[in-house]
Amino acid sequence: MLVRFKVKNYLSFNDEVTFAMFRGESNNHYDHVYRTNENQADILKSSIIYGANASGKTNLIKAIDDSRSYILNGSSNDDRIGIKKYKFNDSNVTSFEYIINTSGYEYIYGFDISPFRVEKEWCYRINNKKVNSIYYREFNDAKDSMHTTVNETLIENSRETEYLHFSADACRTTELLLTRLNNQNKKYLNKEISEIIEWFKNLNVLHTDIDNSNFFKLVFDEDFYKEYRGILELLDIDIDVINAQDVGIEFVKNEIPSTVINSITSKLTRNSSTMFISGSNNFYIFSLDKDNDIVVRKVMIGREDENGKMVYFDIQEESEGTRRLFNIIPMLIEFKKHKSVFIIDEIDKSMHTLLTRALFQIFFYYTKGTSSQLIATTHDTNLMDQSLFRDDEIWYMKKNFFRESELYSLSEFKEIADDELISDYLDGRLGAIPEINLKENQ
Repeated sequence: MLVRFKVKNYLSFNDEVTFAMFRGESNNHYDHVYRTNENQADILKSSIIYGANASGKTNLIKAIDDSRSYILNGSSNDDRIGIKKYKFNDSNVTSFEYIINTSGYEYIYGFDISPFRVEKEWCYRINNKKVNSIYYREFNDAKDSMHTTVNETLIENSRETEYLHFSADACRTTELLLTRLNNQNKKYLNKEISEIIEWFKNLNVLHTDIDNSNFFKLVFDEDFYKEYRGILELLDIDIDVINAQDVGIEFVKNEIPSTVINSITSKLTRNSSTMFISGSNNFYIFSLDKDNDIVVRKVMIGREDENGKMVYFDIQEESEGTRRLFNIIPMLIEFKKHKSVFIIDEIDKSMHTLLTRALFQIFFYYTKGTSSQLIATTHDTNLMDQSLFRDDEIWYMKKNFFRESELYSLSEFKEIADDELISDYLDGRLGAIPEINLKENQ
């Protein structure tokens, strides 16, 4: 679970901004709280973040996603780190820090980076409310090198300690030790560090773009299809079937360049299928039949007409809200089957307010008693409802006078009656709204 995230000097964040999932004082919705052991703080299962356009909501999601990507994959350039820093100051050091809860332990992991090197990197375990270092690294300007300290008391296995030192020495100046450990043989990797890496691998971030890649699983995984169809019915989405219709290779030549078709088909085998999303966002599946002839199928949406005949529609003929659901429904299936953490930008985009509300209600129902989390940005004020969320689950983002994003929780305000909460927000009493300067007769 995500317990806390800090970011400094990134996009619209200048001073350090903290987003925390600690349980506050509210006695509302006890089922929204995951209770850890007595030595750890209880953690919230959900949060929603409000704010005006360009206030920094999406930047918070990007900060989590970009830092996660950098942790797992490193920099695309070995000699330079592409930092999206806050441009209104001269500092070149950007900082990210996580507190996570996994496998019964809490860990602190963070790093400072500048354009040409890792400045600091730290990894701690929290046990019985005590913070114990696993390793700490800091660039030494005098020696022009990174110094690494490994806690040999905590990591008692000498081979694991040697492996950490060896890996740290092999790191490039732009590379985190955790990145190096993730991308090499893990045979001698410390168990706790392995758990931290796995947590980042399993962290899911969804942006506003529409991803059709789940259609491949819909066509070939019958159990997944049944779950998917069940949620479509639950949400009253007018779709009878989703399947792949044979269209023939001649059909796609008008949409897919012949060079691309040749490249796809040259790699086909009898036991494989390949998906391709065309420029117009149609989803095609290429395969070979028993005679080794190329078969091309197009994923389509089916609805029965009044005579019981199935009529098929291109995916692009569906509304943007329906296509947005194609991203979100697999998330709900994942919540039903596994402990998961999902962070979504603009969860309400192009969807009816009751539908967005239902997504959270399904999440809470599917994840009772589990350590799953759903965190999202939104503009839907109808979700600002304490019959649906606790006050410590509702957050606000705003820009201050210096164009810096600031983040704060509803729990910081005195108790506000439910029937006044939305009006207080829209009237500006809670901040985080656009200040529109229209004259009365304009």
